[in-house]
Amino acid sequence: MQEESKALVVSTVKSMPYILADLENDHLSASMCGSFHEAITAMHHDKFTVIVLDPQAVHVDALEFVLNARDFDAEVPIVIMDKSKGTKTNGVLSGLSGVFWLSKGEREIGKELKNIIYGKG
Repeated sequence: MQEESKALVVSTVKSMPYILADLENDHLSASMCGSFHEAITAMHHDKFTVIVLDPQAVHVDALEFVLNARDFDAEVPIVIMDKSKGTKTNGVLSGLSGVFWLSKGEREIGKELKNIIYGKG
């Protein structure tokens, strides 16, 4: 039996339905968490195909989140939606395998997410 593909979206942004719809159209069941602690709990109980993080919306340091997520699954792709370029954290994370920065709006990232999830990223 094939394991269900799941996406974890960590954000409080009301426009996230665009991303959720793209994921669900691509046969991924999507769970949304509104805080760092909710996301950690979800990762403790489930395995995800991809994690999408909006660090500003949930007020979490992206590096701290990635390091915690890697404790649960060292291979899961983590997509960080962040428009701030050139920060020290971005530089550290850009060197990590499986971490992707997307600075486009929620409506435009569907294609990039598919490329990341299916190995073309």
